[in-house]
Amino acid sequence: MAQKPWIAILVLAAVAGTVPAARAGGTGTFSGTVEVNTVDVDVMVTRGGRPVTGLTRDDFLVFEDGEPREITNFARIEDGIVHLAGGAAPEATVPDARDVRFRRHVALVFDLNFIEKPNVYRAVKTLRKFIGDRSNDDVDWSVAVVGSSARILLPFTSDREAVGKALDAVTSLPTYRALHQIDQSLFTDPLRLAVTSNELPSNSLLESPGSDPQGLANFATREQAFRSLQPYMILARGLTDIFRAYATVEGKKACLLVTGKMVLNPAPGRVATGTIDSYPPRPQHGMDPITASVLDRVNEIWDTVIRIANASGFRIYATDAMGLDDPMLYHDAASRWAGTARPSDSAADWESLPRMLADGTGGRYLVTNTIRPILETVDREMRTSYSLAFQPPHGHDGKYHTITVRLAHGGGTVRSRRGYYDFPPEAVLADQLRTPATFPKTGGDLPLVVKVDASRRGKELEVAATAVTGIGHLALVPVPSGFAGDVDVWLAIYGADGEVRSVERKEQRFEIPRDALEQAMKQPFRYTMRFTLPPGEYTVAMAIADRNGGGTGLAHAAIHE
Repeated sequence: MAQKPWIAILVLAAVAGTVPAARAGGTGTFSGTVEVNTVDVDVMVTRGGRPVTGLTRDDFLVFEDGEPREITNFARIEDGIVHLAGGAAPEATVPDARDVRFRRHVALVFDLNFIEKPNVYRAVKTLRKFIGDRSNDDVDWSVAVVGSSARILLPFTSDREAVGKALDAVTSLPTYRALHQIDQSLFTDPLRLAVTSNELPSNSLLESPGSDPQGLANFATREQAFRSLQPYMILARGLTDIFRAYATVEGKKACLLVTGKMVLNPAPGRVATGTIDSYPPRPQHGMDPITASVLDRVNEIWDTVIRIANASGFRIYATDAMGLDDPMLYHDAASRWAGTARPSDSAADWESLPRMLADGTGGRYLVTNTIRPILETVDREMRTSYSLAFQPPHGHDGKYHTITVRLAHGGGTVRSRRGYYDFPPEAVLADQLRTPATFPKTGGDLPLVVKVDASRRGKELEVAATAVTGIGHLALVPVPSGFAGDVDVWLAIYGADGEVRSVERKEQRFEIPRDALEQAMKQPFRYTMRFTLPPGEYTVAMAIADRNGGGTGLAHAAIHE
């Protein structure tokens, strides 16, 4: 990302006690291994709505971009117990679900644009009881909201008391559903409908000479379409920021999206239905071209959200917390009035968007007035599933690749994510840095500390930000002179509003003589960036990506003038 003109990176320095050195596996030894690119796929298999257990590697077929792939790693998780199977070796079990590869993480996301206060209170009450009744801490919970913008109120934690406080904080926040729908009555107002359908008497003072009824109807539809687009865009950005912020978190991840009804077809003459025949919704024959273009844009946006969720390893479980509310937002079903002078010629897919998110990521979508059933579904499916992995032949090419998982002999319904972006770890890290400062800026498997030294010089702040980790946590490869390592160091600067101001990346290659290795392993690795800023409050985040070992680390610090 290009830096803002008022941020000047003045000095770039890499410092270590001697020279940077490295490790493999946190053991204090060195390694010449190269990262193997593998793709993990979580799979749920059900029959008659109940999980199917006891399947083996040979029961599954995996395809990438339509081409078969060999399953190189396989595990089945039953009732929270991980059963590992590898080659000809006997099966091993991992009774402790704290294993980072299988640790469960659930992000609770409240979409405040499509639900109202009573629904928020009801959902929070159910969540507090469900989480409070758990007898163990085998799940990490996060609490986030999407209102006028997205905020993470609590990063992933197993502290149930902290989760309860974060949920209570959700109930104090405003909801925006009424704001987005405040003028819906204008679209079904009898006088407006009479004007647009040209039903007023010819001598009426309310009818303009030369009025265009179809043009007026199209204008109203466009207005509603663009108004509907705003909360969709807010939710889309919020979800993508949340997914990117947690992309480096290891383990099994699910997003429980607490939302409401989303009418994707904005035309007031479309009759909403309670069934889903096809999705995503497409422009209908005879639809106003501008309205149709908005609908196409919505489809593009949510396809991107699904891809980012898949790339970040999230399954989306969406629940319509408005449950039994009447979906016929614009129509009087009793009098068979569809809001126009003639019957509607198509149906609005009013539940398509959350269904698209769930199906596209291997999750579930439920309509309910209580979220207890979907909580139990998330818990059950995360405790009973299969984990498959394969090695793609293309490496980190940055492209999107489709995934299809099938049963070799049928006998069940298979759900999994439908694709992934094959980004290198450093690109995933960069995406996390580009989310606002209100999102987590810690994580990775490399312990990292950021130290900031800021001082006022005239009208500017001179800042030195240093990333510090243990040399023994990095990885080395043999070279003629001894051992060498390669790291990427990232710097992100955020303003007082939390928005990113600049993201910079620097590469650092280092070598350690053989006879200096033992001493170097005891030293810290430091990388310092110096820059100037206008006076103010800032957050600085720094990240390190170990190009040899594949490890990453992320931390942040505040700048107070």
